[in-house]
Amino acid sequence: MNVNVKALKYFVDSSSMVLPIKPSSLFGEEVDVFLEAGFGNGEFLVEMAETNPKKAFIGLELSLISLVKVQKQLYKRGLENVRVILVDARFGTKELFYKESFSGFYMNFPCPWPKKGHARKRLNDKHFLNNIAALLKRDGFFQLYTDDEAFAADFMKSADATGCFKEIELIKNPDAGVNTRYEQKWKRENRDIFRVRGKKVLSPNIERYCGGDEMPHRLVNGGINEDALKLITNKHFKGSNTTYVYKNIYQDMFNHRYLVETIAVDGDFEQKFYIEIKKKPDKEAWIVRLNGHGLPYRTKAVKEAVFNLAEMLKRES
Repeated sequence: MNVNVKALKYFVDSSSMVLPIKPSSLFGEEVDVFLEAGFGNGEFLVEMAETNPKKAFIGLELSLISLVKVQKQLYKRGLENVRVILVDARFGTKELFYKESFSGFYMNFPCPWPKKGHARKRLNDKHFLNNIAALLKRDGFFQLYTDDEAFAADFMKSADATGCFKEIELIKNPDAGVNTRYEQKWKRENRDIFRVRGKKVLSPNIERYCGGDEMPHRLVNGGINEDALKLITNKHFKGSNTTYVYKNIYQDMFNHRYLVETIAVDGDFEQKFYIEIKKKPDKEAWIVRLNGHGLPYRTKAVKEAVFNLAEMLKRES
């Protein structure tokens, strides 16, 4: 895919930023900001930005291809009021932004995950709607479009269960649409379309995994217990709502350095990353820290994985 590097200026690398983020700070001025989760091909995001030049929009998406495509469209049209982030929507809505910082939230034709075994992937449960309620300003709104009636009904039910919204309504085949590729397809196939809307009135209490600007690290003085590395592979460690496991271990024999492949899980949010163990020059000390390539979000599980590894590497005196 040929991409003008200048077109990638809309991308926000949230994993390298201090969280939470003030959305308006990404645009350099105080402005009403709206959030779209799962923008897909970006038709809605681009259209909203074009027709509302004095407002700002942030899009969350898991597909790297979609992220690149939408930026090409934004650059081609000369739009400056959009930012995009590569992140899971459930994690992104919970962790990335200050509370009460968005004027509106949009989600258009998300995957309904109809199979029972995929229920935890559906973005229509009470926990997700609590995340949305926390992000919205007072009197801010949410809007969902879907072709799945059961998904819409559960979304509405969950919104009501939070106690944070009023004027919640579900409308079948509304006059106004969002003009996305999926909507056009469903209309050609004469499928019903459902819209759910609601207005924020209360803010819930949300417990977050991320916080603070520290980069987790530990110093191990007097050398490390290298034999301990052989014992930790594929061993699971559990905390309070956290799990982590050290997978493969790679050794740089010439530079006194190890990389430990690690998987950490907070709730149902999983991250894969590397912990670096490196001898400090001219010192009998080793540093245990996150490797700088592909930094994870510094969640509780990630920090625990770094700190626990350092403890296990200490030599017994």
